[in-house]
Amino acid sequence: MHQQRFTVLVLMFFLALMEVSSHAKDYNNWNWVRPIKQTFRVTNVTFGQKQFVAVGEHGTVLTSSDGITWSIVKLGVEKEISGIAYGNGVFVAVGEDGVIFRSIDGVQWVKISSPVKNRLEDVLYANGKFTAVGYYGTIVSSVDGDEWVKIPSPTGNILDGIAYGPKGYVVAGWNSILHSTDGVIWENQKVDGILFKIAFGNGAYVIASKLGIYTSADGYDWDRTFFMLEKDEYFGGESPASFGDVRYLDGKFIAVGSKYLTSETGKDWKEHTAAKVGSIAFGNNVFIGILNSSTTSTSADAFTWKTNSQPAIPAAAVTA
Repeated sequence: MHQQRFTVLVLMFFLALMEVSSHAKDYNNWNWVRPIKQTFRVTNVTFGQKQFVAVGEHGTVLTSSDGITWSIVKLGVEKEISGIAYGNGVFVAVGEDGVIFRSIDGVQWVKISSPVKNRLEDVLYANGKFTAVGYYGTIVSSVDGDEWVKIPSPTGNILDGIAYGPKGYVVAGWNSILHSTDGVIWENQKVDGILFKIAFGNGAYVIASKLGIYTSADGYDWDRTFFMLEKDEYFGGESPASFGDVRYLDGKFIAVGSKYLTSETGKDWKEHTAAKVGSIAFGNNVFIGILNSSTTSTSADAFTWKTNSQPAIPAAAVTA
């Protein structure tokens, strides 16, 4: 009796094993079905080829033509993608552990061999090439987004943002501002403070920082053009308004942080009602702001924003 029961159990085991084996190929491709409103942080967004392309946590890319309806692409790496740029018909995305991805349409991406392992924070296309900056003073450059070289850096500090103007490249970092006319030879201007992103427009470089906003005509002499103490919700008392990002879009600077500001000159700033916009881009005659995969907003003028009712991630987004 016991032997018969054992034989039946063994037979059931082998039948189950055969069933799993016959469907093994089905487990290579997955459809994202639940949860419908899974949320991840979006770190950056740009506009190119008549579409918005955003990047974020878990090797994720979001694309949209109107900033309302989004499609998702998974890059196949569980790494945060922190920077994205478009130039010369190519999208380039960079991020954690020095990863670099390249795409000609924003949908199909190829992982590119990277000369560094340090995290890359920001990437810019200017002066005929891509330049990316990141942790430990890392600077890398590429003409086509495919072949990259590491550039000697004068600092080991975190480099967070890069901009280009008539005076050349200017990089904002932690206790450092770097300068270069050609993107190859760099000099370090030591400063006190944690500096984040930087933008150029209307004859001015503008830096978003932990202690407000700084503006310069040449990238060397800086004035703090916005400073305000506000209530600290976590530790009590007051602390300076902090800004993590600044962009020059459609004729105006836009600074995003604990407050939301705009300026045409980079000197006189106007505060607007708080908008749920972590990163901003402009294209197709509309501004889009994206905070995370469940919170996207659109605006016609960058002053008044409308938060979309639907999440950026559709209910059944297919991973690549």
